[in-house]
Amino acid sequence: MIDLPESPAPNGCGIRTRDFGATIEGGRGGADQRRNTPGNRWEIVVSLPRMDIALAREWSMLLTMGLEAGGVRFWVRQLGLDVGAPGSPIVSGAGQAGKTLNVSGFTRGYRGLVSQYFSVVTGGRRYGYKLAARSKASAAGEAALTFEPALRAEPAGGDVLEFGKPFIEGLLASVPEEVSAVSSLAEGFEFVIREAR
Repeated sequence: MIDLPESPAPNGCGIRTRDFGATIEGGRGGADQRRNTPGNRWEIVVSLPRMDIALAREWSMLLTMGLEAGGVRFWVRQLGLDVGAPGSPIVSGAGQAGKTLNVSGFTRGYRGLVSQYFSVVTGGRRYGYKLAARSKASAAGEAALTFEPALRAEPAGGDVLEFGKPFIEGLLASVPEEVSAVSSLAEGFEFVIREAR
């Protein structure tokens, strides 16, 4: 796993759904149907601004290594969103599945916003989710989170949730064509990370 640098901060960080379901057209004028398949996940399109040549050299090497490695890890910035001070949230109890998760360890009264991205660390791997409804932690720091997509791995009690600094782990799906052209990277560039699981 290659950790990508935190600098420079992106000037764009779009989070898109990777939907493995499909809409099936009805034959002979019949009704269309939606077929959902488990396993939906996220990809992010990261746009980086101009940077100095030394930093561009670092990015060039890490992107090259990331293409060959088992994946990359990147801090997902949610531009325009102040995530505040969430505390240290953890999964509260084992055996949870679906699109709701009981959590403890939030700062008292912490408010999660619709579409806020967070990651859950399960079995040493990060899985990304987005809140589907607002949440507010109780005085004891507990909350029931509703999110998309459904859990892809069953978390253990005590697994960490990353709200203050969420990450995406996945494969590089798109990098600049001339990833070794340092002077070109210094002008700014885009790349895409897709969750692999």
